[in-house]
Amino acid sequence: MTVQPARRYLPDLALALLVLLVGVLEVAARRYGAPTLLEVVTRGRGLTGWDSRFDVLGLGDLLRALGFGVSVTGLFLAVAAAAACALARHHGGAALAVVWLSGAVQLVLGGDIVVAQLSIVYVTFALACWGGPAVLVASAVSVPVGALFVSTHALDKMGVGPDFLPWRDAWSDLVQSYLLAAPMVMLILGVPWLVGLAMRATRRARVSQQARLEAEAEAARSDEIAALRAQQARLAHDVHDVVGHSLAVILAQAESAQFLDPAEQDRIRDTLANIAATSRQSLSDVRTVLAGADEPSDATAGVRTELNDLVEGVRSSGNAVELSVAGQPRPLPPELQVVAYRTLQEMLTNALKHGRRGEPVEVEQRWGAELHLRVANPVVGAPAHGDGPGLGQLGMARRVESVGGRLAFGKDIVDGEERYVAQAWLPVRAARTP
Repeated sequence: MTVQPARRYLPDLALALLVLLVGVLEVAARRYGAPTLLEVVTRGRGLTGWDSRFDVLGLGDLLRALGFGVSVTGLFLAVAAAAACALARHHGGAALAVVWLSGAVQLVLGGDIVVAQLSIVYVTFALACWGGPAVLVASAVSVPVGALFVSTHALDKMGVGPDFLPWRDAWSDLVQSYLLAAPMVMLILGVPWLVGLAMRATRRARVSQQARLEAEAEAARSDEIAALRAQQARLAHDVHDVVGHSLAVILAQAESAQFLDPAEQDRIRDTLANIAATSRQSLSDVRTVLAGADEPSDATAGVRTELNDLVEGVRSSGNAVELSVAGQPRPLPPELQVVAYRTLQEMLTNALKHGRRGEPVEVEQRWGAELHLRVANPVVGAPAHGDGPGLGQLGMARRVESVGGRLAFGKDIVDGEERYVAQAWLPVRAARTP
């Protein structure tokens, strides 16, 4: 047993030692002819000569029967009462067993009730307050049953049926005596048990409230962590989309510049200028994305979202793009416009990275109940996109699904040429007018 758990038992051990000391002192005092506690109390209050009102009720004989006279079992009963006090708070079942064992011994041997047994008041309280469910039920049953046994023992000590009762029938005497003794003992045992039960309910309510508050705090922390992780994931996807797209465009421009005639200085300067412009725009987009991470509510502010501007940007960098638009384009809510822009951006990035150099990229926009985006590009031999989705495709899928859309990737063959096709369907909701 460690030091900390041992301290939990110190109050119980102190009470047990006090009860044992009282019991030992009573046994020692009675050996030298000391009066019982009842004799001292009744003499001090002038109750040795009670009037007929109390005598008719038999209260004098009853209290003398409960007068804690010393018997050969006195020391055993004191030790048992002390043990019950020591065990009641942490080992209620053992304490209840000790109480019933000592009571059985007392009934069999006819021992007098000792002062130490008054500690049963604390034991009944402790069993109701700290005992487990089984102990609580057992103690609830033990209170009335114990009251019956204590009353029986007290009536046996008083001889049952005093001479001054008006009824001479033995059964009537027994009933009258039980009607007096049983309620008194029931009150002595029942009140502390009910007090313990009330304290138990109060403690359980307090523990339940504390657990609820801790659960709410933990849920709030979990929600905060989830929000931070979602923001980090969104930031990573945005940076990936911006940087990946810009690098793909720059790479295509740089590779095309390798094949220019050194004499074509104007085209070389134009290509370098496009690379510089693309780099500046990429840096601006990254700064905008990072600024939006500090203020999530304004995360879409300042971000380029026009689909046609995206296509024109790729064209201006020297890449061939064939754009077709069907239906009537319409303004979209900011969050949906950003998703459409990032999705088309990732599709174009993949087409530029993995498509055949010099071949045009086909871009289709179909406006209807949904916005259908389709990007197709010829592949070189086996598709370089790979069999499984990459980081960009996974991020794109999460974006599209977050607004209720869907993605599809596949291949088709047109005029004997294999092409890689990426498609997205986004729900169209009109933007709110201020």
